[in-house]
Amino acid sequence: NIPQFFYPESHPNDTPSPSWNCPTPPHRCTFHPITHTLSLPPYHKTGTVTPLNPPLLHSDYSSILRKSAETAGRTIHCSFFSWRVIEGIGFFCNFVPGFRIFDMEKIELHKVLPKVFAGREDDNSEVWLREVTLERGKHYLISAESGTGKSSLCSYLYGFRTDYTGSIAFDGADIRPLGVNEWCRLRSRHIAYLPQELRLFPELTAMENVELANRLNGFKTRQQILQLFEQLGIADKTDSPVARLSIGQQQRVAIIRTLCKPCDFILLDEPVSHLDTANNRIVAEMVTAEALAQGAGIISTSVGNNVMIAVDKEFKL
Repeated sequence: NIPQFFYPESHPNDTPSPSWNCPTPPHRCTFHPITHTLSLPPYHKTGTVTPLNPPLLHSDYSSILRKSAETAGRTIHCSFFSWRVIEGIGFFCNFVPGFRIFDMEKIELHKVLPKVFAGREDDNSEVWLREVTLERGKHYLISAESGTGKSSLCSYLYGFRTDYTGSIAFDGADIRPLGVNEWCRLRSRHIAYLPQELRLFPELTAMENVELANRLNGFKTRQQILQLFEQLGIADKTDSPVARLSIGQQQRVAIIRTLCKPCDFILLDEPVSHLDTANNRIVAEMVTAEALAQGAGIISTSVGNNVMIAVDKEFKL
């Protein structure tokens, strides 16, 4: 599933690294989306991509990709890097922080089991010790009783913990060996996570908590963020320190923060555990709308108070 791309020999307006010097363009190279490397032909070295100067702007993406598809005669799918067509024969790559072009299409669990559950191989779980595939664009509910490992599963998918047997793969790549840099990229552009314990900064205001996360990508405008506060009925709490908010208000702030980032999967650990039915419905509408806008999948956990999202599949943990 690793995509193949062509790259050119050189161009007078660019200063490519020596690895770009090729006898006759185009040449085939392999881009590895998680490690951010290009595997070049045998007579070239493998290394990270040399940035372009000046970098491409986000506003250029749609025309670039459209021209790329027309030039190459096929649709181009790419992530982490922007692409520039040069003389109609190939691309130079440029890393642009905060923007996702490649999409993470699926998450696979291969016989995963928390180590603390060792010896429970006779469990009737539909997740643990099973082959499970979660696809981008689909909605999943993982229902569980307390103590069955739902928060552990979320921590595994977000890279916080690795105390499990079996393996977890993103688009076929095992996530266990990933380092800090790879996880930072995945978390900032591919997985939006709402932890059960919320993890807000109590000394900061509600707006500061949201803006702190949004600043990493600049994904939402301030006006868009204010609209989310308005939708959830806490527009008057933007300047209030989180420590002074009720737990239900804090949960709504954390939900807004989760929706302020680009992602392929929205991971929600008991997202409405402290909300009433009316706010549950509003959260469901907001999350569903954001997932639809981004083409993202939704993975939600629950011990009984389910977020009111129509699901494609429910798993009993």
